[in-house]
Amino acid sequence: MMPNQFIGVIAKQSGVPIKTIRYYEDVGLLPKATRAASGYRLYAADAVDRLQFIKKADRRSASYYTTDHPGQTTRLSASLQASRQGRLSHD
Repeated sequence: MMPNQFIGVIAKQSGVPIKTIRYYEDVGLLPKATRAASGYRLYAADAVDRLQFIKKADRRSASYYTTDHPGQTTRLSASLQASRQGRLSHD
């Protein structure tokens, strides 16, 4: 079993930015990381697989809604875009 990895290593391996990983943890898509003695986040070995799954699901849902309705922005694609920009509202 692979030991826990720092957030930077997980980000590099998964192709998901550190800021996005923190967001996924905050909203519950990724389990809370344990902390090293230094305070840095440590993620379990399966975090890379989970992040890649979330990334693929996000990309597929965004392309589905944007390609089926050219020239229109659906509520979901607008929400995905807003979440990427850190301004998602929960209304």
